[in-house]
Amino acid sequence: LGKAPHYMGVELEVESGDIFHRENQARLVLQILNQDSEDGNDFVICKSDASLEDGFEICTRPATLEIQKQKWSKFFDVLNCSGGYARDRRGIVQNQSRVERLNSLKSRNTTTCGMHIHLSKLNQDGSPLMSQKQQKKLTVFFNASENLKFLQTIGQRGSFYGGGYDSSKTMRSEQMRRSEAVNFQNEYTAEIRIFIGTLREDHFYKNLEFAHAIKRFTRDKFLSWEKMTYGNFIQWVMKEEKRYPYLVRFIHQRFFKFADVIDFQRSIGRKSMDQLRQLERAGKRIALGYRLHFELSRLDEYPQIGPSSL
Repeated sequence: LGKAPHYMGVELEVESGDIFHRENQARLVLQILNQDSEDGNDFVICKSDASLEDGFEICTRPATLEIQKQKWSKFFDVLNCSGGYARDRRGIVQNQSRVERLNSLKSRNTTTCGMHIHLSKLNQDGSPLMSQKQQKKLTVFFNASENLKFLQTIGQRGSFYGGGYDSSKTMRSEQMRRSEAVNFQNEYTAEIRIFIGTLREDHFYKNLEFAHAIKRFTRDKFLSWEKMTYGNFIQWVMKEEKRYPYLVRFIHQRFFKFADVIDFQRSIGRKSMDQLRQLERAGKRIALGYRLHFELSRLDEYPQIGPSSL
């Protein structure tokens, strides 16, 4: 759905909370997300997943970032609605049982749920869209030890699938399992698997934007695989704030929230806080780099901004 070729698909795992209502909940999800289908085909399907206790997986059709947000906004309209016969954000009346049924779903506060985002690897004619060089850069970014804490915070989980991160990983298929942080084993897509499940709207959109942004970042022909670091990514994405508002806001909230109370002088030499602010006002992204590096180095010291608390 949307303008080709850069499509993405979502797999969101949810737990029912009540196995006797699971079918009704899945039916309601389908009713909400499949309304107003332009071509008569469903936007999502719900299917069972062996890793879940009594839940199901919501899987979307491939669509652009803009279409994904547009479609999911209807779901969050109902999810965020409260009260009896209350009106959602679009002014549509939602009855209490419908809202309560959806609100009983869980994703973030479970030990089983994740959110996976698929990025298209092929054009519609079957030709390669994601080159081997780009796949290598993605592999480097998600396996570099210096990016680990950053990715844990973005994904909002402290550990990942399979063997976790391995900075020696190459693109040979025997070294890449389906359970890696990024799975390239699907014929048509690359699957990013770092995210914890979420039913929080801003975090859901943040995940979508990160997946879209990291694909564009690694496609940049002026950025070699040696530059696949969180610092370079932050500098790149800050210039795209209009396109990725949820991602940029999340980064600011998580990494810069203690900027006014932490003494940076010990970590950055002679640069004072006033000098940092002057650099930021002048648009010097190196100041953001200093702050980001310092906050990442102290995630364990400040658990309230660490991945385990998000």
